[in-house]
Amino acid sequence: MNNAVTQLQFVRNFLRLAWFAGGAGLLFLIVARNLPPSGILAASARTGEPSGFVDGFTPLDRARPTRDGELWYSDIVHEPVYFHVAAPRLYDAARVTLRYRNQGQPYLALGARTDLDAWSFDLKPIDLPLLDASGWASRQDGDLRVYERKATTRSAEEILGQAAGGVAVLAIDPARWGLRLPKAGEKPFETSLELAGPRSVYVYVQEAPFEVSLGFRGPADAEGKVVLERDGRILLQRRIAGDGAVDLSLSGAEPGLYRIVVAAPESMTLTGLRSRHDRVALVDADGEHLKFPAGATRFDPEFPIFTWETDLAKSPYDAVVARYTPPSVDADGWRTASATFDLRGVASSQGRVQMILSAPKIRDRGAKIRVDRVDVEYARPPFDPKRLLDLFKLDL
Repeated sequence: MNNAVTQLQFVRNFLRLAWFAGGAGLLFLIVARNLPPSGILAASARTGEPSGFVDGFTPLDRARPTRDGELWYSDIVHEPVYFHVAAPRLYDAARVTLRYRNQGQPYLALGARTDLDAWSFDLKPIDLPLLDASGWASRQDGDLRVYERKATTRSAEEILGQAAGGVAVLAIDPARWGLRLPKAGEKPFETSLELAGPRSVYVYVQEAPFEVSLGFRGPADAEGKVVLERDGRILLQRRIAGDGAVDLSLSGAEPGLYRIVVAAPESMTLTGLRSRHDRVALVDADGEHLKFPAGATRFDPEFPIFTWETDLAKSPYDAVVARYTPPSVDADGWRTASATFDLRGVASSQGRVQMILSAPKIRDRGAKIRVDRVDVEYARPPFDPKRLLDLFKLDL
């Protein structure tokens, strides 16, 4: 009897150990597959065969499923076209790659949704025959591409650092961070405003300290923030709520261009501005309207933005600088283009991000984009065993 009990206990313990080992092994396989030590997770889907990471293009009247031989493709004949990609929480960035044929479309951009409550996308150009086939001299400078009416040896940084006009930008912060204006005495001023919603305020500083004050009016539950930047770096941040003023001051401010980003809802109004510096300009959130408040001295804080509507031949530009790398083209004419998105800056719903493929006026031109497949490469810092051991306070 005792032997039978002992054997039964042994079997039970063995089964428990087997279940534990099997579960641990399955968990390891799942983790290894979805959290590889390299920090890179790759997924791919043909447009006619969506995967768990990438779904198909919609709506179908704009992205027509087309069979050619044994394979299915999506023919983009109208825009915009949408699809979704997974947004794994443990990854920081997603590089989305399209393999396609471009039949007559001069401008193609890929974007990721940044706001679930608004039609807002982070658009990145991925194919620009409008520029690449223009006949202008072009060259790659890191992740920037330079186009010039007449070729020079200037770097992208040198072109963007020039004080005069003649330069447009695409997919680049338009602020003229390298701007240097002739030295002149600064005249403090104060003015009333009535401007609702988000915008940017540019201030050119000749001498320290930096001193600007903004007045706001809004309902008690309205909230926003004010961010002071220089050369793309955040220097100060202030919260705004309801009525009140925001004072921004830097004792050791260096000469140059500064930008105040007002991230406010439409219910909140910028009612006044006081500045120690008279070179001040206001730009709407869409970047299309430049305004100089009463008492300010006019100057040009932003580069003009190159768009798909720009007539390059008739434009006043001598150079265009774009954050863009031309697609690769294989022997059969298939093009491969990519764009990388910060997953921390996109808006996801149920673990997925809506993507947009923008091909302006494609139907009017009679053009077509035939998409073969979509690849996604997710990235995070490589796995560090020591970090895991640190959680258990162990030493390597």
